[in-house]
Formats: sequence, C-alpha cells, structure tokens
Amino acid sequence: MTRMEKKVKKTKITSFKSELSQIPLTRKELKNLLNYRIPCLCCGREMLHPDIYMQITQRKELSSKACIAIKLLEPFENIMHPVERQVFNMFKSMAVKYPDKDFRELLLLKKDVHELALVKIQSSIFNKVSFYRRILPKKWQGS
Repeated sequence: MTRMEKKVKKTKITSFKSELSQIPLTRKELKNLLNYRIPCLCCGREMLHPDIYMQITQRKELSSKACIAIKLLEPFENIMHPVERQVFNMFKSMAVKYPDKDFRELLLLKKDVHELALVKIQSSIFNKVSFYRRILPKKWQGS
C-alpha cells in the first residue's frame, strides 16, 4: 500500500480520480463532466456550466436596468445558494421599486445599512480580542 492510498478515505461519494492511475482529472476533463450536470464537490448543489456562465457574463443586459438583468438570471434561481437567492430576491423587490436603476445603483442604496451592520459585528469581535489580549499571560501575548 502506497503512502497516497493510506490517506484516501473510502466513501460512496464520486471520486474524481481515475481508478487505474490515481491521476487527478484535468480541468478539461472536469469541464466535460459538467455536461452531465454533476453536483458541486463542496456543497452538492447543481453547478452552472462554465460555458453558460461565460455567455451570461458577456451579455450587455446584465449591466442594463436591474429588471432586465433579473429576467436573464431568473432561469438559474433554482441553483442559487441560499445567500445568493436572498440577494437575488432583494434585487427583484428593489427593481420593482426602482425600475430605472441597475444592479450597481441598487447595491449602493443598500450599502450604508449593511456596512453599518458589518461595523457593529466587527466592533464586537475586536472588543473581545482586545479584552482577551489583556487577560492572557505575558508569555502568550507576544511582543
């Protein structure tokens, strides 16, 4: 048994290595596997094929008004992660309120609210770090 074989865990999850040679798949081979709609290796959700992704990102409608861009992205709503879907739904509701704005303008409308929430979370974390730094023994504090 080689060193590599000792580290490999036997599971029912699809292996992306050739059974005969134990050589990792190339990027081209993995891209070809996406034609079979394999799920994401990390989360198990359906992945968007790279060719489709590139076609979408090249479309001018994506940088036009949000209501037009949303129609372009709606067919992919079922494969969005929960956070992506939440942002997408936020854009959908905002596009109804502000039909003349694009995604960037809609993001700027939400920026201040979410930036403030982030600062509050960060402040809490930094306060805890500062507190624990003071109570650590001198040898653990560093210079």
